[in-house]
Amino acid sequence: MKLEINPGDRQLAFLLLFTAIVIAISVVTAYNAVPGPGLPATMGHSVDEIDWANPIPGNISVSGDIDVLDNEIKSYKGFPTPNYDSGWVAIGKGTTITLTHGLGGNRDNYVVDLTFKRMATDNIHNYVYGLNSVWPGMQGAAWSALTANQIKVRRGDSDLYVDSVRVRIWVYE
Repeated sequence: MKLEINPGDRQLAFLLLFTAIVIAISVVTAYNAVPGPGLPATMGHSVDEIDWANPIPGNISVSGDIDVLDNEIKSYKGFPTPNYDSGWVAIGKGTTITLTHGLGGNRDNYVVDLTFKRMATDNIHNYVYGLNSVWPGMQGAAWSALTANQIKVRRGDSDLYVDSVRVRIWVYE
């Protein structure tokens, strides 16, 4: 059995990004709360008793990207594509780079992901995310100065692990 949250609904797709498991379990739990024939009022339908040929109204159907079996998410295939992806961008120690995303709109509706890469080991990580003051300098990297068109990323002057950064931004409405 599969549940589908329609991808045409950008806000719902964004919420799915962070709450896919909670949404799917809530949907199944809410449906199971409806008493079924011959069942006590405190019991609902099992997943096997739901008439998936005639799904309940809303954004739920019998095909899609979430596989549910026995009230458990078995797999989720896909993440909403970010509205902006910088790709891997080299950043020197102690420098600040400005990336132009050009998304416009309300930046309060942005979700920003910053990921690091150490080129020598090809290690993708988030070690020392947000900068850490250690003597004699700073390690890690952080983003700041988010506008409707740009974002800045700073690498600490003593950092040993962040050779490249990748910024992804999702916009919800």
